[in-house]
Amino acid sequence: MIPSSRSLVIFANAPEKGRVKSRIAADLGPDIALTAYRTLAEHAVAAASHVEWCRKTIVYTPNGGGDVMRNWFGDLFDYHAQGDGDLGRRMLAAVERAFSDGADRVILIGVDCPGVSEAVISDAFARLDQADVVIGPSFDGGYYLIGMKKPMKVLFTDIPFGTGETLQKTLTTARRGGIRVSLLDWKRDVNTGDAWRSVAKSLTENKPVFKAALPF
Repeated sequence: MIPSSRSLVIFANAPEKGRVKSRIAADLGPDIALTAYRTLAEHAVAAASHVEWCRKTIVYTPNGGGDVMRNWFGDLFDYHAQGDGDLGRRMLAAVERAFSDGADRVILIGVDCPGVSEAVISDAFARLDQADVVIGPSFDGGYYLIGMKKPMKVLFTDIPFGTGETLQKTLTTARRGGIRVSLLDWKRDVNTGDAWRSVAKSLTENKPVFKAALPF
């Protein structure tokens, strides 16, 4: 893979029925939840594949899912297990690894938000020219993207991830620490049956297009 000072980290789960999209599963059943997860992940990773001049790493869970993820997404990406700990600790570890591997800007995304396009990710990298941190806020109270120019442990510590308070607590912590934050456009994550129903037709009809890996 071409070395780059920009690093894009994609947090993703192995596509195992009963272990993904629990709220969609509760609404619509585990089979539809698995279809929804695979569709969302493929669109997100396809968008990431087109971002130029950055190292791209899929950071997966469970820790033994490396072969499954490589078979799913191929050779355009590096792969690392998320490791142990709560979500904040795993996110921080992934960011710290990217910086230790030589990055000077790191963007981390999940795969829940179909609005995260190549243009959104490229804009996030560009905003780090002026800001310390860039965040993509989601309407459910979390965020779909976070990026920074150095590891910021404080933004991953004592944050209530997976709740409606994630974004506000992160922004409050940044403000108290004098950290300059640039906010991207608000977008919707797809985590419920109703949210999936609202996007299922367009996402399944418009197949994701992956950038081809270089032939060497």
